[in-house]
Amino acid sequence: MLSLSAGQKHIPSSVVKNAKFCLSAGIASKDPYTMSLLTLALARLNFTDTAQVALERLLDLAEYNDHLLYWKIPGESVTISIETTSYAVLSLLELGGDKNLMLARKAVKWLLINRSSKGGFVSSLDTVTALEAISKFSTSSQSSHNTDLTVLLYGQQIEKSFKIQNKNKLVMQNYVLPIFPSQVEVFVQGEGCVIAQNVMNYNIDSAKGSDVFEIKVSTNSVSTVDLCSLQMLHICFHNKLINLSSNMVVLEVMFISGYKPYKNSLDEISASNADDNLSVVKKWEEEEEQIIFYLNKVVSRVQCIDFVMERRYAIEDPLPASITLTDYYHPERTISTMYSLQCKTFSDTMLSGLEELSFMNDDPFSNFHNVDHELETPEGIEGPQPSYALPPKQTNTSNI
Repeated sequence: MLSLSAGQKHIPSSVVKNAKFCLSAGIASKDPYTMSLLTLALARLNFTDTAQVALERLLDLAEYNDHLLYWKIPGESVTISIETTSYAVLSLLELGGDKNLMLARKAVKWLLINRSSKGGFVSSLDTVTALEAISKFSTSSQSSHNTDLTVLLYGQQIEKSFKIQNKNKLVMQNYVLPIFPSQVEVFVQGEGCVIAQNVMNYNIDSAKGSDVFEIKVSTNSVSTVDLCSLQMLHICFHNKLINLSSNMVVLEVMFISGYKPYKNSLDEISASNADDNLSVVKKWEEEEEQIIFYLNKVVSRVQCIDFVMERRYAIEDPLPASITLTDYYHPERTISTMYSLQCKTFSDTMLSGLEELSFMNDDPFSNFHNVDHELETPEGIEGPQPSYALPPKQTNTSNI
């Protein structure tokens, strides 16, 4: 419904009525993310009374701290908190009123604290949602329609001014402090609304991939004829941080030379994910030398992916291949391991054959037996085939 309402197209009344019934049934939810979406949908469909009830329940789930308002979801990353708070700001602005505007101001302050030095946030989705909330809050203030501001910075060896008007009020301007640390005073003159943010970049000792993820890989043959023809690849992983889940994670599986994934086994992964709302794999992409799985998240519970590798051509002494697990939004959190096949390779088979030959008797005719009677002639189709010949052509001697 949010997509339909944002498209500014006519929505049939029957659809709106059914939507209200479904949305109203979810007001009792205790999940902040669900409630933020539900409240915004009700507000945009002009169900003001029901939306206000949903908003009150949403505010009961909020966190209040130092004049800030935000929503924190246990076990989820900060990107979900940013999205939830952004949807809440849009709901507050949609319903309007001085009280809601003040609450939206506190939530916007929290969003700005979590904004990166480049103006964005963690992911693409939370950045788009948060920027929409911030920009709509800016346009909702009474003085936003006429902006003519001068921002002055004063400090040690610092004297900088910014001019903000209607033509550039949506453009981010920045200034790098020449001395750090230093005390900076900010003075604002004129009419309008401006957001000033101080950004300090520094390095901290963050968790390594081995501290966050654990991955184990095993292989076994699924063929009883040729052990190397089909190999099952069993990949298991989990988040070592108790009661916490990761962001989206990328699993890259390199192919051992001569092998490719068996397509039917990949189709089984897709089918199992379609039937499971808590599916591990969001999607997968097969490339020339690897297959990439995009995982919704990695939790503390062990999760596994199984698929079959099919040998396309034999390679002598194939080298092990790597499997890498990486947090999509925190690529420094990565872990890799190697895997090999549990079967005899081409060279092993040849050596085994040579060893068997070495134990043969020196007499090359030791396995032959003499037969002291005449062999019987087989009958039927296995017997000798009859041979036919035309009679000789007679010569006419009457003219001799």
